[in-house]
Amino acid sequence: MLSEAWRYLLATTISFLMSPLLSLFLREVVGVSIKMAVAIALAFVFVANFFIIRLFVFRKTGSPSMQFTRFAATSAVFRI
Repeated sequence: MLSEAWRYLLATTISFLMSPLLSLFLREVVGVSIKMAVAIALAFVFVANFFIIRLFVFRKTGSPSMQFTRFAATSAVFRI
């Protein structure tokens, strides 16, 4: 079984690759503007990253609402 550190590395690599690939898909296949494609991809990856890390890396169960609120608040603080 993978250790928590390896699972974290794998999960963050998936998130890192997901953003440009989703942006590219939205732009080239769906046909949305580049700004909209990037915005949608970033929002999707933000939420997906939370759930990937929560379920795959730390293997948390239960209601994610409070955890997501803390995750979003912490992320917002780092963006200011």
